[in-house]
Amino acid sequence: MRQRTILFFSLFFSIGNLLAQERIVCNETCDIGADTKSAAMTGAAGYAVVSPVGRGTVEPIEQAHRLNTLNGKTIAVVGVSFMSRVTHPEIKRLIERHYPDAKVILLDEIGIAGPYPAPGITRRAKEDFQLQLREMKVDAVISGNGGCGLCTPKEVGSCLAAEHIGIPSVIICAPGFTNQARYTSLNNGVPVMRVAEYPGAFALDSEEVLIKNTREILWPQIVDALTRPITAEETASALKASHGDLRDDVFFGTLEEVNAYFSDMKWTDGLPIIPPTFERVSEMMRFTDYKWDETVAVLPIAHRNTTTWHVAVNGVMAGCKPEMMVQTMPGGGYSTVKIELPHNWDELMSERGYRPLEEFRISKDNLSSFGQ
Repeated sequence: MRQRTILFFSLFFSIGNLLAQERIVCNETCDIGADTKSAAMTGAAGYAVVSPVGRGTVEPIEQAHRLNTLNGKTIAVVGVSFMSRVTHPEIKRLIERHYPDAKVILLDEIGIAGPYPAPGITRRAKEDFQLQLREMKVDAVISGNGGCGLCTPKEVGSCLAAEHIGIPSVIICAPGFTNQARYTSLNNGVPVMRVAEYPGAFALDSEEVLIKNTREILWPQIVDALTRPITAEETASALKASHGDLRDDVFFGTLEEVNAYFSDMKWTDGLPIIPPTFERVSEMMRFTDYKWDETVAVLPIAHRNTTTWHVAVNGVMAGCKPEMMVQTMPGGGYSTVKIELPHNWDELMSERGYRPLEEFRISKDNLSSFGQ
């Protein structure tokens, strides 16, 4: 086991360099989810890259046990999106057919929670929904249908509201929105969100096909989601990105593979990027006086803590030169261009709730004043 002699390292290395040796470093021999053999096999250059996104700031909950059976349980089937008027009554019929002692509550009896609110925000719809769940003694929630980028967070909100008060849930989604449902849940403190995936776009199918797919494809997934226990491995897998060094390598591959991976992870808009290697990002960091792990902002709606490191990573991806880091930070360096501001700028901004310039580390020597 490697011995760590802090005194020795303090003489020769900065704390930043010491921490850099703690991070996960990858090359073509390691397995972190990439097809690590392809670069070596093709002779193409391979890149070990770091993540451009921050860690979640919402503490994960300990989720309630899943149900042993649906029989004798009270189940809320809710949601207003993408043909739910067809799928949800069919789900009710399936529950009543297979579990005759179960009670089913539909949307018009209980409502929905809507998008789950950010920490510190009170949203009446969510509070009312949770109150109804308690008063009606609901044992499980089935919500849907998530078929677009806006409706999926809205429908998963009812699942989140349930999970946060100890009620198992499952969200119904179309392909392409299952990961959004899971990420939305994770960002709001629910590590494992069970998803029942519909085989295609809801709106493109006839009512006959919708009912057939609900019976044959959705129904088995719904029962499994509500009754199969959440394992420690599932939870650990969901939370693994929240552990380790922010600067860990997360993928290794060729230029094309890195771009494909980042696109699949929704870390880009699909346009080409420069692979953000540790070395390139470290070079960007030379041009700011912010600490690498200093918080720049907590970004909504994912509530992710974005540090100086993440700003540098995104700068590399965008093709910025290292010296441009000074322009990417909120006052991370000093402006090289004179900026004209009123002499009473801080007073004007304070009245509107903004912070003074000093907090952004902007040198007033580089600011001209007018109106004095």
